[in-house]
Amino acid sequence: KQLILEVMGENITVVTAGGFKPPHRGHYEFFKFYLDMPNVNKVVVFSGDKEREGVGLDKTMQLFQLYGLMDHPKFEFRAAKDRPKKAGGSFTNPMMDAMDYAKENPGEIVGFGHSAKEEKYQARFLGATKKLGNTTEVPMAPELGQMSATDFRAALRNGDSIAEFLP
Repeated sequence: KQLILEVMGENITVVTAGGFKPPHRGHYEFFKFYLDMPNVNKVVVFSGDKEREGVGLDKTMQLFQLYGLMDHPKFEFRAAKDRPKKAGGSFTNPMMDAMDYAKENPGEIVGFGHSAKEEKYQARFLGATKKLGNTTEVPMAPELGQMSATDFRAALRNGDSIAEFLP
């Protein structure tokens, strides 16, 4: 971890994007990886509003609260912004919100937090924001097995134990 801190430097804001429908132990450990780094000022999480099998943004926020993340001084949760569609209506895109955050906060050094399965998202984030001059690569968070929100939802739907999904 010390090498990671030396590579990252000081005062980083880590942004990340996703659905988190529902957030599970893997998400919790992912956030804690960055929250526990002394040089990370905050972790800003953008989540879309798309409901998945009855799990919406309200339940996502409730679980983050139960996990203690909403009370963490470095954790910041934001619902993705509504964006107009050309054909009418609106959509949300948490990744675009993460990119907008870097643009709207030029005084902060911003990196995109990711796991191995999201490595392409960090590359996409850095490619889209490199001209801003305030973004940086951050280390990949370790994976906690093959945990998925899809499997968590299936366990809920089937009445199976959800203990393995909880922090």
